[in-house]
Amino acid sequence: MSREIGADIIPSVHVNIEQGTRILNYLSESPTKPVVQIEASKTVIGKAPAPRVAYFSSRGPNSFTPDILKPDISAPGINILAAWPNRTSPTLRRDDNRLVNWNFQSGTSMSCPHVSGIVALIKSAHPDWSPAAIKSAIMTTAYTKDTSFDTILADGPMKASDPFDLGAGHIDPIKAMDPGLVYDMKTRDYVQFLCNIGYTEEQINMIVLCPSGTDTSCPRLPKSNANVNYPSITVSNLQLTVTIKRTMRNVGENKNAVYFGTISVGK
Repeated sequence: MSREIGADIIPSVHVNIEQGTRILNYLSESPTKPVVQIEASKTVIGKAPAPRVAYFSSRGPNSFTPDILKPDISAPGINILAAWPNRTSPTLRRDDNRLVNWNFQSGTSMSCPHVSGIVALIKSAHPDWSPAAIKSAIMTTAYTKDTSFDTILADGPMKASDPFDLGAGHIDPIKAMDPGLVYDMKTRDYVQFLCNIGYTEEQINMIVLCPSGTDTSCPRLPKSNANVNYPSITVSNLQLTVTIKRTMRNVGENKNAVYFGTISVGK
């Protein structure tokens, strides 16, 4: 199932909107009163295409800085079996006296540890990579096809997902270890970003620990964040021809490798 299961007080069966609609249609069309037979549960692997974007997952665009695509990435976050406080009931209800060490949970609080663990894995393999390089490696190696080789489905609207649903795609820890090229950023890039969203030089010096000699001044007029060296490209209000610049660094084993860029037009 792609829907979170949760913990219930009474035995129950959870279905998604598609399954529920089929059940309702069957009930309305059946000439007799249908009978349901419940058998022992079992795990079925590969039955439904996966992954899918959960209906509760936050969508873009980024209203605060629309020239930076959000979300960045998609990661496992539905029905994750995780440690649970052993003095707390699985449902958090006062009338639930059960105590468990493990519980199924869904949400960003479950997907974030997956990404954090992958970041730690990449950092252990590449200790000299910056946080920006690691994020770039994760985003540029993500995938957008499910196990049926179709575009990952977005639950809720039940449509093919787009960058505002899952960002760069679903995280792939193996490919992220060797991305070939990365979009890296320096302290000045972050300073420029803060300038563009309205921070003053004084405020920036208070919140950013800059290496000695870093220019923390802001230009008189703010610029578009579309040219921040980010692993995705977003132009929020395209009226005329715009030139977008990115700088990439080869972190692959073959330092003489030649890369060619391609553009795919979405439908």
